[in-house]
Amino acid sequence: MDEINQRILEKLFHHTNDIVIVIDKNGNIESYNETACVFLPTITRGVSISKLLNVDIQDELFQIESPVVKKSIVRTKREAGGGNRVFLMNAIPLIEEDIPLHYLLIMKDITESERDKKEVERENNRREKRKRSVE
Repeated sequence: MDEINQRILEKLFHHTNDIVIVIDKNGNIESYNETACVFLPTITRGVSISKLLNVDIQDELFQIESPVVKKSIVRTKREAGGGNRVFLMNAIPLIEEDIPLHYLLIMKDITESERDKKEVERENNRREKRKRSVE
């Protein structure tokens, strides 16, 4: 990879608003960007991603055996970054000689939008109940 592309990738890694984490084939965190520190303040190199999020995502990750991006919703079960959080995660296997050696995780915190969606659903249900009770 030439030097310009390397600098572009480094800037993307460090300056994107999304959480970027690189894990090894065992699910241990190798590297992460500053945004990861904001949303996951207890993040540390060498710690299992499943332990950090308190959700077993490693089994799901290790089923990826091709260079296909796997998209999923990850719901933390306790304080991963200050309370239960919901993330949209793209997992990209980094493959050498047909073997995934690392995984690039790109995550977006969608906690607020999930809460808003549930609140809209609750409000719609309330309205529907009121409408039925009037009829």
